[in-house]
Amino acid sequence: MYYGQFFLLVPFLVLFLSSYFIKKDEKLVRSADRIR
Repeated sequence: MYYGQFFLLVPFLVLFLSSYFIKKDEKLVRSADRIR
């Protein structure tokens, strides 16, 4: 196992996942605004 390479990839994964979930949340907020 090359732990150095793995730890280099972790921040990219975190950024990718966080941006994905943020977009999901934005869609939920917009649909909630429409219901109101």
